[in-house]
Amino acid sequence: MAKSSGLKVFLSILLTPQTSIDYARSYGQLSRGKPWLSEIGYDDFVAQYEKMAKDIGPFAAQQHLQNAIESLKAANPNIKFGITLYEFELASPYLGDRRFPPALRAQVDYVHLYTAYRINAPSIATYLEDTRKLFPRAHIIGGLYAYDRQDYLPCGPNTTKCTTTQEALLFARSVETEGALLKKGNIDWLELSPGFFGHEADISDWKSDPRSCLPQRLPECISNTIALREKMLSILNRTALSN
Repeated sequence: MAKSSGLKVFLSILLTPQTSIDYARSYGQLSRGKPWLSEIGYDDFVAQYEKMAKDIGPFAAQQHLQNAIESLKAANPNIKFGITLYEFELASPYLGDRRFPPALRAQVDYVHLYTAYRINAPSIATYLEDTRKLFPRAHIIGGLYAYDRQDYLPCGPNTTKCTTTQEALLFARSVETEGALLKKGNIDWLELSPGFFGHEADISDWKSDPRSCLPQRLPECISNTIALREKMLSILNRTALSN
């Protein structure tokens, strides 16, 4: 489908000491001759890397990550390596020089930067600056959570849930900010999560994890998500896609 439609694919795999190196090597080999496969990387990178460091030790985890990247690139020098980060993780010691040295960070080709908390989303430019200091070689992809997250997380750290009005306002401001950054070339792409566009009632997390949307709120979660996406399209047409 990607090949016939001219799409680019970014693939996330697990970061575990049991499988990561083999997975990186195997997917790197499978990616050869498939230019539509742009990147192989790790979602929730800091959380996965921290868990691995606690399981096998910080030095072993660092060496394992290095070996996984080398295995990926040895299999296909043209494939890109990426990680997903959240704004509250930028000060994590697992991104610092001791746990993730500059020479290793320099091998990151893409950073998918998300703001987990709605109240932080309009400040994406500040987090973008911090991300560039950590990963000066990386291309930055701006992430937007285009769905109802009122049950999933509070509005901000140590705060209460967003109201529907608050969430809509903060989401609109974040779309405006990222749309402007995209148009200026400060970020390379926008990444919208989750997918299911036009199939909002089928968003898988709502069925598998009640924390994502309380069962009694499901109709409201669906309608709010559709409204957020309609607003997003309107804003992007004005901020990012206009001449």
